[in-house]
Amino acid sequence: MPSIQRMLAGYLSLVLCTSCGSRVALTSSIDEALASVPDRPFSGVMMLADGTRVVYAKAAGHANRESLVPLTLSSRFVVGSLTKQVTASLVLQQVDAGHVSLDAPISSYLELGADWAQRVKVRHLLNHTSGIAAVDDPLKTEPSTTFAYSNLGYELLGSILEKVTARSYSDLATALF
Repeated sequence: MPSIQRMLAGYLSLVLCTSCGSRVALTSSIDEALASVPDRPFSGVMMLADGTRVVYAKAAGHANRESLVPLTLSSRFVVGSLTKQVTASLVLQQVDAGHVSLDAPISSYLELGADWAQRVKVRHLLNHTSGIAAVDDPLKTEPSTTFAYSNLGYELLGSILEKVTARSYSDLATALF
């Protein structure tokens, strides 16, 4: 059976086991689903909860592959660029709500003191086409002319979100989920 079918079968077993309340069967089903792709073993932490009650928790693989430090349930992860999708979703929610405009210059939301803040639009930050190298520096390129992956652009989007909602980024991200 192809690996995607095995995973789906594992998840179906998981749902059935959750319904019948058998913790042993549930644990066995999840373990089987996680092991269903032998050429690419699961490496990470998985937790399943029913409300506030944890019904399954497992860590597998390595926190550091070079030094073979094993993952544990208390291992900490660097989220890196994973929050960009969250930030983009939150910005687009504010666009839908009418609180942010994709075509508004970022100076409409932030006081940066940079002359380019009136030329760089929200959509440029979202699309990595702002041309911003650093807040205090001139633009590297004109907005919308060049793609250049930008962590700073997403930091600015987070600041815009906090400004227009009067809520912390952490609160907004938590509410998204």
